[in-house]
Amino acid sequence: MAHRMDPIRIKPGRLGRLDVYLPYTEIRYRRIQTIPGHKWNPEKQCWTVPDNARMVQRLRALYSGDQVEVDPSLLAPLPKHPGQRPALKTAPGEASETVHAVEIELQKQGRSHQTVKIYTTHIKRLLNHIPKAPGDLRPEEVRAYLKDMETQQNISRSYYTQAVSALKFLYKHVLKQPDPTATKQKKQTQ
Repeated sequence: MAHRMDPIRIKPGRLGRLDVYLPYTEIRYRRIQTIPGHKWNPEKQCWTVPDNARMVQRLRALYSGDQVEVDPSLLAPLPKHPGQRPALKTAPGEASETVHAVEIELQKQGRSHQTVKIYTTHIKRLLNHIPKAPGDLRPEEVRAYLKDMETQQNISRSYYTQAVSALKFLYKHVLKQPDPTATKQKKQTQ
């Protein structure tokens, strides 16, 4: 007689993380350990993994033979066009409050809807990439994120410049902290 396993449950976790409640089998534990950034949370008795745009799909594929229950808040609508990315989300709490504060400040300054959308998207990307409260990010972490963006991804110079501008805005107008994007070199103007 086959033993029925409890389902695997995927839920939102702390900022930038997903909680994965994984009833024990050796195979299940080996699989979760193949995900970079996996951690065991002894308080919740669950695994946590980085929350990014593809993690839920990756977990479903990893456990395709098992029953997997995903919290409805993690199910983004499918893109309407091929290649279109799902909307970025931030975890509830300080990160989403910070993004909201950026939106309000941009609107106060009379920035366009497109600028609001671009800046908040870049800030969400940073906060999803580095799972910390925005005010706790160290300048070297922000610079490393930008360097990684510039060197390892196929992005345009204007996209990179938008990201830098968004992060400068965040720190100057919302967090009221020194610019973490400052580098040793200053751009030369002609």
